[in-house]
Amino acid sequence: MFILAICLNMICSETMCHLEVKPKKRVLMAADGSPVYIRLNDRSSWRKVVVPILLISNAIVLIYTIQAPIMQLTAFFMIPETYCIWTFGSSMGEDGYVLFALMTFCFLIIVPLVKLIAISILWYSKVKLEHLDRYNQAVKALGKWAMLDVFTVGFFVFTKVSYTIVPGVVRLNGADGLIVFSALSYLLDIVT
Repeated sequence: MFILAICLNMICSETMCHLEVKPKKRVLMAADGSPVYIRLNDRSSWRKVVVPILLISNAIVLIYTIQAPIMQLTAFFMIPETYCIWTFGSSMGEDGYVLFALMTFCFLIIVPLVKLIAISILWYSKVKLEHLDRYNQAVKALGKWAMLDVFTVGFFVFTKVSYTIVPGVVRLNGADGLIVFSALSYLLDIVT
């Protein structure tokens, strides 16, 4: 059910992006010849309230998700260990899987954080109208590399079938933060 909800949300998000109304002609210069600057948060009434709430809640849930325990190994043949996203990357690095550790830190921690910062900067700063589409496309492209939602789907599929592969893997309450972050992140993408 969760995977179906994520897939439906992704389809809705992509559909909203493609149906977005884009003006044909834009005024890039003011009457006096100076460039036109806009601030995205000045152009919408309800988004002025919703976007800051989503930005703050995304940041809080991201920080929680990075350090909250999401999985514990309990089988008698394993070393009892509790994992969060940070310890996934750290333990891979300690075991010599440096590439996987770097990928974990980059795609699950750094890129989602940079995406939130980029959306915040684009939302609150004054931008030349002629550069707005380019900046917006850059933030969208950056968002495609934030893989925390993909990790969430993979993690929940793994925990559903792990009893047949590796018995003794217990999903902890911190995994719910993954679901909340994925939902809030998609909602922020749709709203902005």
